[in-house]
Amino acid sequence: MAYSNDGNLEQFIPDILDHGVPGIIDGGVNTTLASVVYAGSGLVTVADGSAIAAGDYLKVDSKGNVEVVKVDGVESNVVTLDEDTPLRKSHRTGVKVVQVDLSGFGADHDEAAYDIDRIIEVKWFRPRVRERYGRNIEFLDRDLEFDAELMLNAAVQLKKAAVYRVLGGYVCPKLSKATRNADSWEKRAEEFSKRFDEEIERVLAAGIDYDWNVSGQVDRDENRIPATSFYVGRA
Repeated sequence: MAYSNDGNLEQFIPDILDHGVPGIIDGGVNTTLASVVYAGSGLVTVADGSAIAAGDYLKVDSKGNVEVVKVDGVESNVVTLDEDTPLRKSHRTGVKVVQVDLSGFGADHDEAAYDIDRIIEVKWFRPRVRERYGRNIEFLDRDLEFDAELMLNAAVQLKKAAVYRVLGGYVCPKLSKATRNADSWEKRAEEFSKRFDEEIERVLAAGIDYDWNVSGQVDRDENRIPATSFYVGRA
């Protein structure tokens, strides 16, 4: 389960999808806008909609003014957009519309969540198991493997760390290879990686809302005994 999304990334780097990602599909849709469209619109008229189908991702690309939308349906040359991806910007007639391979950085959000889960398991969960159960651990009648689903408030507690991990560990390094201003993206990667280290250490020190007894809620004593101090380093 990802703890962040592309909308969260845009709070730190506006229009993050404008920088060459996702990739254009070879042989995919390649057309233009047949009329002006305005921010907030859920309909787009293109010059040729014959190759467009529901579920396609389209990049509306006027160079410095770019966005990715998902197709909900198409009738003739009028494309209805998915309600989750209305146009965020206005575009002029003739702007390029091409088919791309995905909506954004979804896979990177998943990878970042995996990284964070592993850090929490090693740096927080295992020390907490020893603190809570000590020598009695061998007499427990249930499995004590780490389960990310038992972090009941992860969407809140881990969102900022996840955003920093996605940007510093995945997106910015990726864009440093795909864009001309590589140095700028490398510096951003370093900065967000540093922020991630600081944020995840803060989260670990504060304690994770973990449902140890699988009751469906976090009791008062279940998360507030941090395990000494933490140093994460670059994961």
